[in-house]
Amino acid sequence: MLSTRFGSRRALTQSGNGQIVIDQWQPRRIALHSNLAKADVITLRQFHFTGWQVSIDGGSAQPAIPGILAAYNAPEGAHRVIAFMPANGFEKMGDLMSIIGVLLAFTWNIKLILSRNKHDKPRKQRI
Repeated sequence: MLSTRFGSRRALTQSGNGQIVIDQWQPRRIALHSNLAKADVITLRQFHFTGWQVSIDGGSAQPAIPGILAAYNAPEGAHRVIAFMPANGFEKMGDLMSIIGVLLAFTWNIKLILSRNKHDKPRKQRI
């Protein structure tokens, strides 16, 4: 169903009028330029998860249509639109836990290497 509406496009206007040029499409950041003859709704081919935020010319924008896809009201004229999803608290906590885990593993390995070197010193042989 989405492929018939969007085709190969990643963003479109509700009326089908106007021009949208995608500058950047990354997993958590979408940047585009819109040039609309009249105010319209821009729909992105991106699921609307809680946390997505949109900035139009530096100001915030609210979702236009609650639903599965991200859709935002855009004013007429040429505008810079940026949709982004900042990391939430759980993701930041997960990143911190990963860093701590890597540091602990690194420290433990260094400790093991040093203790082996200490115990593996050549012993003097008795003749």
